[in-house]
Order: sequence, then C-alpha cells, then structure tokens
Amino acid sequence: MSQSIVLIQQLKKAIKQSGKSYGEIAKELNCSLSNVKRMFSQEKMTLERFDEICQIIGTDIFDLVLQMRGEDVVPKSLSKSQEQSLVTDSGLFVYFYLLTRDWSPRDIADRFNVRADIHSRILLDLEKLEILEYLPNEKVRFCIDKRIQWRTGTPIFDALFGTVSQEFLAHSFGDTGEFLCFLTGEFSEHSAALLNKKSEDYARDISQIIAIDKALPKTKTVAAAALLAVRPWIFSLLQTWDGKNRDSVIENRKK
Repeated sequence: MSQSIVLIQQLKKAIKQSGKSYGEIAKELNCSLSNVKRMFSQEKMTLERFDEICQIIGTDIFDLVLQMRGEDVVPKSLSKSQEQSLVTDSGLFVYFYLLTRDWSPRDIADRFNVRADIHSRILLDLEKLEILEYLPNEKVRFCIDKRIQWRTGTPIFDALFGTVSQEFLAHSFGDTGEFLCFLTGEFSEHSAALLNKKSEDYARDISQIIAIDKALPKTKTVAAAALLAVRPWIFSLLQTWDGKNRDSVIENRKK
C-alpha cells in the first residue's frame, strides 16, 4: 500500500476524531459533499486539498505521521499556567524561546554567560512546568510542539505583541533584507475570506522555510521576523475628524 493512501486513511480517522462531518468539510472547502466522499472513497486527492482538510480539523501532516507510528501528538500551545509563568519570568521565557529555535542548553549558557546554578535552575523550572524533560548530558526533550502557536488574548501574547509594536515596527525597513508593505482597502465578505486564506497560506510557507533552515548551523543563519495581520480596521483620524478643520486632529495627535 502506498504511503499516500495510508496518510489519507489516517486523515479519515482524524476527521472522525475531530467530530467534523464530511458535509461540514465540504462547506468549508466550498465544494460538494459528493466530491469530498469521492476523494476518500477513491483515496486520491491533491496535496493542497489534503493540507486544507488538515487545517479544517486542526491537524497537519506531521501529526498524522506521528499517529501512524503510534506516537503521541504533543500540544501545540501552552496552557494558561505555563504562559503565566513565562510572562512573569523574562529569563525563563528567553531560555524557552531559544530552545524552541533549536539552540542547545550549552549554546545558550555559553552565548549569554549563564552561571551554572542559574542554568540548571531554569531547566528544572521548565521541567516542573511540564514544558520539557531535562535529560543527562545537557539534553532536553520537549513535551510540547516546538512549532508553538501563540494564542491571541493571553497574557504572553499581549506581552509579546507589546514588544513587537514598540520595537519591531519602530523602524524604517529600508535596509537590505528588509521589507514592509502596508495596504488598506474595502473588501466584500468573499474577498475578506480570500484574504484570510491567502494570509494563512503565506504564514504556512514561512513556517516551512523556518523549519528547513533550522538544520543549518547558527553561524549560517540570521535572526529575522515576519509579521502578518488582518482585521477590520479604519484610521482613527477618519473616525475623529469632523471635516471642518484640516490640521487640528493631526496636531493634537503629535502632542
């Protein structure tokens, strides 16, 4: 049996576990129910369609492969208590963040001149939080997916985005290797949904590029970041301007 057929069969099991019906999946795919049933009965579908269905039920091909091997699928996000512990301890968060980017404990200790007692204490604290297992010979095994998904509306997301807005965006983006494109417009409901879909695809492409380059030595890579955000929004100037005075609102904002 081909690996593609085995993956599709595993996807069918994952759909059943998710509680989603073929009808619900067809609706989100914007296709007919018969089309969805045909894909699974014939066990044939494009990789793009396979990926779309994975997104609908909240999984990915990596998780499906783990399930096929009988391995546990680890959480993709932190619990509230784990997030709260990280957001209140900057050293713990920095250490955790670097570990998710495939820095070894020894690399972190050497790069930041971490004292041995602090080094061990941080790793033990992360283990106590059930984020990782601290193994002999300075090894760690994660209890969560290192491709962590930061949940919006949480203390750690608010703290991270506060830093992003103050540091990341306060820049001209005019140097080599930098790019910023800010667009506004008015969209129909259909176009807004299409924009969100393309944004999700773009974010997934970036994640795949990051995953590929993780295998490179740290000396061959440079730290970078990408921010992609979509929401209904209008300039506050347009909401507050009364149309009578051309300059007052802008001048008041400068103050």
